[in-house]
Amino acid sequence: MLKEFSYQESNEKSVFCRRNALNKLTKNLFTLLMTAILLISSVQMPFFSVYAANPPAVPQNVKASSASYSSIKVSWSAVKSATGYVVYRYNSVKKSYDKLTMTKTTSYINTGLVTGKKYSYKTRSYTSVNGKNTYSNMSSAISAIPKLSTPTSFAAKIASSSSIKLEWSAVSGASGYSVYSLNLGTGSYKCIKNIKSTSFTDKGLSSGRHYYKIAAYIKVNDIKVYSASSPVKIVQLSIPTTIKQENTTLPSTIPSSPKFTTIEALENYLNSKYSVITTPIGDFSTDIWITKNTKNTSYTDLYIFSELTPNSFLLLDSLDTSLEITSSQKSDTISLLKNNQKNIYSVASASFPKYKMEGSLYYSWYDYPTINEGFHSLDCFSWENYKINYSSSKPAYYTSYLTEFHWTPDMDDYNL
Repeated sequence: MLKEFSYQESNEKSVFCRRNALNKLTKNLFTLLMTAILLISSVQMPFFSVYAANPPAVPQNVKASSASYSSIKVSWSAVKSATGYVVYRYNSVKKSYDKLTMTKTTSYINTGLVTGKKYSYKTRSYTSVNGKNTYSNMSSAISAIPKLSTPTSFAAKIASSSSIKLEWSAVSGASGYSVYSLNLGTGSYKCIKNIKSTSFTDKGLSSGRHYYKIAAYIKVNDIKVYSASSPVKIVQLSIPTTIKQENTTLPSTIPSSPKFTTIEALENYLNSKYSVITTPIGDFSTDIWITKNTKNTSYTDLYIFSELTPNSFLLLDSLDTSLEITSSQKSDTISLLKNNQKNIYSVASASFPKYKMEGSLYYSWYDYPTINEGFHSLDCFSWENYKINYSSSKPAYYTSYLTEFHWTPDMDDYNL
């Protein structure tokens, strides 16, 4: 009995010892595990948090525009939570975008550029956490060209009865300036002077309206790169007040008329005799041309027009608008212009008495002369020698009939 008791007691102690050792081991392992977790939490969590951050949004409303002749401004809308932004410019040699700058503002001015050259840009935003940057995707590309500013403070004033002085403010970076004047013959502006100063006097001008605009230019590799043109300035030159009496005598009767058998011969004679009309306000020069109608859709047989030169058109325009022309000058000029048209009709009707005719002082131009588009015309002192039976249903040519010479003021663009 004693031996058996001793064996059992020994066995129980052994079990107890093993359990106690296991408990200590478990506690030690738990302590080590908790220590490891705490260590990982304190050391590794910032690492995980950086790389788990979401990238910021792509910058929106990205714009590029000329800031000067050698710089471009790039701007964009702010991105929520972004730390800053990166601006890139396209490198045509590398075929890729180079980083220009990192900024915390929402705009950037790229300087030192070439006037007239196209530059392309992209931007992206970034967020910075613990010294690490997370970037958005790139924005879409936008482009701009550095440009010269348009000349400002442009003024035009009368310098004399035959000259106009133009002045304007200097443009930063400009090599010079081009002065343009409207050519009424073509309806387009022509450069009349390239100059480095900021003023120019246009001389030897005729009376009437004159139109000007200015553009600055800079030379890039010996090629002129221009600014946009200034607004147009219009100047009305004074009309000379001195009247040469021998030029203003009004004919009392229409002279006897020679007769011609061909339209060409008639046209040549009219141009040699009646293409210049001397008046108190100046000489009106014209090119007289005749066209014979060949269609029954028109009322007349002959169109006879005295087409004014550009300077003569300005003279006619001043007759209608100038405050410096006296009433007697205006009256005498109108009488001389009308008598000129009557003389033309007298010669034409003597040669072709059975022809229905119409004519006028005339001026025409194209908005786009190189392609003959945008045609305009003006008539003054219009006349004809026929009337129309509007009740007839026949083609137009057969509804008109010969009458005496008469004016048709409803066809005029000037009320003179």
